[in-house]
Amino acid sequence: MGVQIATKWLQRAKTRWLGRATLVTLWGNLFFLVMVSVSPSPDSQSIPQLQRSPRKSLGLRRLGAWAVEMGLLGITTFVPWAVGQAVNERYTGRPVRLNGILAIAEDSTAKALATPQQSRTLTVAPLTNLLWSIGLVGPLTLGATQFYLLAVRGQTSPKRWFGVRLSQVDGRPPGILRVLLREGVGRWGVPGAIAYGIWRYGGAFPDVGLLAGLTALTLVVEGGTALLNRRGRGLRDSLGGTWAHDTEAIAVLGGPPPPAESPSADPAFVPSQPATQSNRLVPSENRQGLWLLMREYPGAAIVTAVVGGMVLVLGTFVGTQVYVQQQNLTYALREQEQQLLKDLVGQYSQSAPDERRGAIMALGSIRGDRSDIVLLVNLLGQEEDPKLVEALQQALSAAGPEALGYLANLNRTLKTDLDSLSVGNNTPEQLAARRRFRASQRALTKLLRLGPRSLETGGDQDPGSEKIDLSKVDFSQSNHPQLPFRLALGGADLSGLNLRSVLLTGAELRGSRFRNVGNDDQLDTYDDWVTDLSGAGLSEADLTGAFLSGVPLRRTNLGRATVNRADFSGGDLEGANFSGAQGVSAIFERSQLFQASFTGANFGKGNFQNANLQGVKGTRFQGQDAVFTGANLRQSTWRDANLSRSQLDRADLTQIDLSQTNLEGATFKSAWLQEANLTGANLTGADLTGAQLSGANFQNVTLFPANPNGSSGFVEKAPTGTSAQVRGVDFSQVKNLDSQQLTYLCTQGAIHQSCGS
Repeated sequence: MGVQIATKWLQRAKTRWLGRATLVTLWGNLFFLVMVSVSPSPDSQSIPQLQRSPRKSLGLRRLGAWAVEMGLLGITTFVPWAVGQAVNERYTGRPVRLNGILAIAEDSTAKALATPQQSRTLTVAPLTNLLWSIGLVGPLTLGATQFYLLAVRGQTSPKRWFGVRLSQVDGRPPGILRVLLREGVGRWGVPGAIAYGIWRYGGAFPDVGLLAGLTALTLVVEGGTALLNRRGRGLRDSLGGTWAHDTEAIAVLGGPPPPAESPSADPAFVPSQPATQSNRLVPSENRQGLWLLMREYPGAAIVTAVVGGMVLVLGTFVGTQVYVQQQNLTYALREQEQQLLKDLVGQYSQSAPDERRGAIMALGSIRGDRSDIVLLVNLLGQEEDPKLVEALQQALSAAGPEALGYLANLNRTLKTDLDSLSVGNNTPEQLAARRRFRASQRALTKLLRLGPRSLETGGDQDPGSEKIDLSKVDFSQSNHPQLPFRLALGGADLSGLNLRSVLLTGAELRGSRFRNVGNDDQLDTYDDWVTDLSGAGLSEADLTGAFLSGVPLRRTNLGRATVNRADFSGGDLEGANFSGAQGVSAIFERSQLFQASFTGANFGKGNFQNANLQGVKGTRFQGQDAVFTGANLRQSTWRDANLSRSQLDRADLTQIDLSQTNLEGATFKSAWLQEANLTGANLTGADLTGAQLSGANFQNVTLFPANPNGSSGFVEKAPTGTSAQVRGVDFSQVKNLDSQQLTYLCTQGAIHQSCGS
């Protein structure tokens, strides 16, 4: 399922292992087929006499048919995928969401192979969507067609080309059921299930390369079972009741039938003759069924029926009584809780504040149908007494995880009330509303400190299930002189939550985790608990050292946030805002940062290796010693930025804007700089070895340091390590080179038509 998606991920994860596994599978099948081809022919008394074919070995032709079958499937799968991947890498427009069918296939494959959720493809080029859909539907259609031909004719197209046929042992076509047993169960199902079980529970999980190797080994073992059968029929043929033979053998079956008195070497194998040769019926074996046994032993049958009926009646009676008692007990407990709730509500209605606080705390300790939580939430939504608001906040915090959803809804409602009261000068009412709102924030914070595994019922969470929903909850910092608030969850485990569009302005989240291991206790697998922070407001938040690898942060606002040493690797940060953020040594390796904003941000020593930074806005960006190796920076803007000593080797910088940028000491080895705007950039000490510069604008670019003597003349021998390294670089199609630049390039061994020979 999802062949092209699985192939893409596997190639990315374990290319070397898969190559070895493929070779093992190929040589294993070759060994099996060669051994079958040279093995003794089946017993002449077990299978009708066949004339020997003058053509080449049956085993070699079976190998050729198998190779063509696999080749056709490979072509219909890998060609559309490879073309689609190439299109996707060169696409410069806005990507679209992955096709729904492809997404389902990818999701199913990720579950089976424990693929990390963040490695899934989310957006692609429109043409890539079409090509990958063809790569999914094509092999399925081809496989279904060949499966049907094999069932009704005994031959796929390649088998027909090579003169190989699959039949039942009596020469008839195998049929759909037998082919399904042979191919689906015998060839792939049993070996695949054994390999998967060993991989999943034998300590090799989640290494996909080991799974591929184990699968190849089990396929070889399954093929080797044919060597243990004197007819050359392996496990798959035994399950399907089939055998592979030369096509010409079918014509021989129409000849004279073998003598009736010839005994069969295998009593379990009784070859039947074609209908055109004989209408005789094969006598069936005498069998004794249940009805025959009952007729032979009527007394035992009656006793068994009577005893069984009594046991059934008695079991039904006992089960009914137990069920009724449980229902009565549940009803009685519910009645007691309802009565206690009524008494506490009556106590709360008393005028004495101390009694009301006691009733509130007692309500928080009830563990019933949670009607007490609803009551506490309603009371908090209207209470004005500061002491009672504090008591309600403590009671809701003590109520446990069940109160989380109710508190989230209350927080959203109170935020709306607070915003509606922002107009006017009704100070007492505004203060009361803010006090209630802060109480909801504090109660939610205390519950979040417990961690998602305590909040989730049973401590388990299915990746496909609904996450704890805190979307659009407001945890924003408040500097109110009487009611200040700041969310402080440093070092907390916040993984597996739905925090879409949540407001966390000014939150203290140093060292917090937003992704953690799932039920398999393995990180980077499909069931990881991953928080969704898409659209969240994290401006001015402190996320120093936070673990956000693979976390969705689409269109999240991190303006002026502190994200030093934070790990965003493999995350989806499309359209995220890092303007003014401080992120020294932050990690964005393999992250999706399409059209993100880094205006005025400081990410010195940041790791952007193999990240997608297409269309990024990075004006005045501070990125000294940053790593952009292999990154995609097409059509991005870095005007007036500082990228000194940064590594841009093999990066795609097509149509990038690096005007007035400090690139002193940067490396551009084998980078693509076609049509790049380098107007006024400082390339002193930069390494341009192997860079592609067709159409790049070098107007006023500094390639060498100023003359230390103060003259305006060109320094023919610049100090080592301070001038740009351009030897062998082709500048013939670079725009706006002045005379000094040309003189320098020619003396340094660059390629340009002005340099002569």
